[in-house]
Amino acid sequence: MNPVKLLRIGLIVLIVAGGTAIVWSFMARRQQVEVIHSVRLLDPEVSRRSTQFEYSERKRGHTVFKVYADVSTETISGIHQLRDVDLVHYDEAGQPSATISGQEAVYRVKEKLVEFSGDVQIDLADGARVMSTRVNADLGQETMTIKEKFAFERGKLRGEGNSLLYHIPKREMDIAGGVQMDYPSGSGDIRAKGRSAVYNLALQVIEFNGEAEMSGPESRLNSDQMTVFMNQDSVVQKILSKGHSQLHLPSARTFSGQYINVFFDAGSDGLEYFEVLGEKSEKLTQRAFYFGQLKGSKYGVEADRIVGHPMVQQAAEQTGLERIVAQGDVRMNAPSLGIRRSKAQRMEVLFFQDGQRIRQLDLQGDVEAVGQSAGSVEEILCSRLHVQFHPNQSLDNA
Repeated sequence: MNPVKLLRIGLIVLIVAGGTAIVWSFMARRQQVEVIHSVRLLDPEVSRRSTQFEYSERKRGHTVFKVYADVSTETISGIHQLRDVDLVHYDEAGQPSATISGQEAVYRVKEKLVEFSGDVQIDLADGARVMSTRVNADLGQETMTIKEKFAFERGKLRGEGNSLLYHIPKREMDIAGGVQMDYPSGSGDIRAKGRSAVYNLALQVIEFNGEAEMSGPESRLNSDQMTVFMNQDSVVQKILSKGHSQLHLPSARTFSGQYINVFFDAGSDGLEYFEVLGEKSEKLTQRAFYFGQLKGSKYGVEADRIVGHPMVQQAAEQTGLERIVAQGDVRMNAPSLGIRRSKAQRMEVLFFQDGQRIRQLDLQGDVEAVGQSAGSVEEILCSRLHVQFHPNQSLDNA
């Protein structure tokens, strides 16, 4: 072969081999740079990452909290950023009493604070559940705090509020910023609300404060303060109200007093009876009142105490009265019945089947009654007076 041609071929091979080496070196260096670059993208504050994170907090000689997470990213300042988190609180017997579950959380170890975010759910040992988007747990104080809207449920009981502080060992909720709860019953939902509330889950007692109100399909109870007592099935047993209390019933019937207490039948959710109480003090005397309406005009009864009994045969949602009993310096004014005024120590008012028209009056103790009929005025003084009326509310006999 021609030496010149051989030299030319050799040079070509050398150039191709050199180019290949250069390209290979460039590609290799590029891969190294990319690997190094990906490492440098990590947050310089991160000290380590781990999976299946678990941490325990001990107090009083036993484990109080345990924190679990699928993924934990710890910063150099000791803060854990957690994903898919569960926090479990244990009672004195070592049994789980509350569990918080969230999508994400920040665990500040030094401050003993866990800040949950996402769809956060709190499950309590008695079956109660609280849902919100942000919940803070203080491991030192053993409290849970919600500073925004939350929803609550326990069995058939439903509620919502705008701020919550839950004391875990006491099993007590302090609710502020407005609260509303719905209680199911055979007569339809009963709704209770107030500016704030304290819910003791151990006793199943809720105290509403500030413009407290409880309303049903046909009635409404208003007061400055209202305490609701329930059984373990969240069925209302009794309601105690205090301060400017008013009970509004259909057909313009109203009871008012310093206290109004409502009691339900223990065997059902039906109303058993209610009482209206006045209060005497050095500065003020508050009496119990009942105002009704007959023939288009109002009549009223005032006393130290008035007790109302619903119609036994009626369904729970109906608010017809069978009778009311007034005690203590009782006074009545009923022009539509021909009674200008009356006075006694005790008065019992019986109603017809509609629960509104008066069927009978029984007055006892130092009775004074002034009636007016056909332009004549009659006055009766006795120890006991019994009066009956026709369905059209005209006088039958006395």
